[in-house]
Order: sequence, then C-alpha cells, then structure tokens
Amino acid sequence: MASGRVWRRSVGVGSLITVAQKAVKSFPPKGQTLTARPAHRLKKRSAFLRVAREGRKVATRSLVLQSLETDANSGLRSGFTATKKIGNAVARNRTKRRLREALRLTTAEATCRPADIVVIGRAATRQLPFSQLLRDMRDGLRKLNVLP
Repeated sequence: MASGRVWRRSVGVGSLITVAQKAVKSFPPKGQTLTARPAHRLKKRSAFLRVAREGRKVATRSLVLQSLETDANSGLRSGFTATKKIGNAVARNRTKRRLREALRLTTAEATCRPADIVVIGRAATRQLPFSQLLRDMRDGLRKLNVLP
C-alpha cells in the first residue's frame, strides 16, 4: 500500500550548511593566526634529523629543545614531536598542543634569533602546570641563545 506522503528535504538544512561554510572561511579573523603558519613549521623527517644532528640540545624536566641557527631570512621555524612513551595518540596530541602554545607565548614576548627548533615532549609535559612549562621553555630557549 502506498501512502500519500511525499518525503521532502527540510527547508533549513541548506541554509545551515551555507552558514557553517561561511563561518569556517572567516575563522580565524583576518590578521590573526592561532599557531605558527605552515611556512614556519618543520614537517619533514629530514629537517628534524638535520636539527638533531647539527644543532644544540637542552633538556629540562618537561621538554627537550634542539636548535640549529639558520640564515637571517628564514626566521624562527619550529617542529614538535612526542614519542609513544608519553601515551596514546590523545595524550601525544595534547602534549604537542601544550608545547605549541608555550612556544607561541614565549616567542611572542621577545625578538628571537632565526633558528630551526625541535621541541620534544616528555611524560611530565602533560601533568606540569602551564606556568612551569612556560618557564622551562623560556629557560631552554635562552640557553640555546634563541631568546635574548
């Protein structure tokens, strides 16, 4: 038996999708960035290995910093890593997000020398208060002569 109902698409669905697409395109607001731009990130394994092989290294309780000075035109480029010793993917991603934000806040307050920096998270990175993480980041960058 056929019922007399005709299934129609809801009227508001198309407009909701359009609004969501516009919101995504306008975020973050123009002139503002939330993290380092892709051009300022180290992504390739070869770049990480070059910094580890040729650069300097400083270890603190919450993180390990590796730095390699570069030419004046390249600016500060950063890469982040967290090993499986830290935990599952969720724990590693949270660790890297905390490290990214700590580096962003630390480098925003002063002029940095051009360098490639690799930040390696440790197990203590997750539990440590953020103020202590900022202090460790600042101290490590000063020891590497990236911050004045």
